[in-house]
Amino acid sequence: MKLSKFKEFLLEIEKGRKRIRLDLVPESLDDLWHIFNIVAKGDEVQARTTRLVKTESEDARPTKGKRVSVVLRVKVENIHFDSETERLSIGGVIVDAPETLSAKGSHHSIHVKVNTKLSVIKDHWMRHHIERLERAKHVETQPIIVVALDDSEFCIAILRHYGFDIKLEYGRSLPGKREPERRTKALNETLKLLDKTLTEVWREEKGPIVIVGPGYMKDVLKNYLNKRNPELTNSLSNVGTVSSPGIAGLNEALRSGILSKISAEIRANIDTGYVEETLRSLGQEKTDVTYGEKETRIAAELGAVKRLLITDLTIRKMEEESDSNIGELLKSVEKKGGKITVVSSRHEGGRKLLGLGGVAALLRFPLNLQRQLHEKNQT
Repeated sequence: MKLSKFKEFLLEIEKGRKRIRLDLVPESLDDLWHIFNIVAKGDEVQARTTRLVKTESEDARPTKGKRVSVVLRVKVENIHFDSETERLSIGGVIVDAPETLSAKGSHHSIHVKVNTKLSVIKDHWMRHHIERLERAKHVETQPIIVVALDDSEFCIAILRHYGFDIKLEYGRSLPGKREPERRTKALNETLKLLDKTLTEVWREEKGPIVIVGPGYMKDVLKNYLNKRNPELTNSLSNVGTVSSPGIAGLNEALRSGILSKISAEIRANIDTGYVEETLRSLGQEKTDVTYGEKETRIAAELGAVKRLLITDLTIRKMEEESDSNIGELLKSVEKKGGKITVVSSRHEGGRKLLGLGGVAALLRFPLNLQRQLHEKNQT
């Protein structure tokens, strides 16, 4: 995600300023999900959008109107994430608009897609918002090995946080179908070279493998690896379609969201691992783990929380409750050296955590929280 003047933004927060504005541009579907979890009811969002403008004809009758491009700022009332259309719909009351529109006070929905520039204004930016922005900005994820090929060229590269690290580019057109022997020989040579290079790269990086291309060769390579190299097959994450091979195909796979979805899945697997650890400990009736809002708050107050697990939906719900002090819980954990993991409710780990009330914690030391809760209720 592109963040404009992020250092200045952080300095404003350190100074305790209110109503701080941040300009940003989502670069992937995953970035849209980050924004969905940052923007809340009561915030203000500004972006270029289209609005239907009606005018009166000469006989004072309203015309059908036309849509015009305009920059509007709305006070957020609701926000919806649609992964199918790959956009956010942010609805609210217009608080700033060109005077010629006479639109202030009316409702409007801003549709945010990848590469849409927008500004978010909050009365108070929480620490977990900053951490999410940092994560989206730096994209610290496991490298992804990508092959983009057809029957005339291929490219093997590693997707790192700064872009593609090209490992091999190769061009060789296969003989036509009227020369089956030469075609088969050339195809086998190409597959062996792909297999050899992929194996070398994978053993060094140990990352997931994605194969993309415009035609049948991506499936030929997949089937070849299934038969000859189970080590690589186990790391094959996706086979997708793009319109070009080579570097152009790599860039198309990145723009289309194929690779960002793999990155999101890697992150989800890490988060799910923490949830599974929590469930195992609870199943064994260990006391170095707890769940539920009240129990977790007590553990945080005692400085016992090593890692707080909380779903994105739980945070949004608590933020919207007028008597909630979610910020105090998160600050308490951070102040005493604990880590916070916000788990996506779209994935299995998040759904399991919601089954525990949406909040749990791995503890530094065992606690009898039932006794602590009883004592707290007595006071």
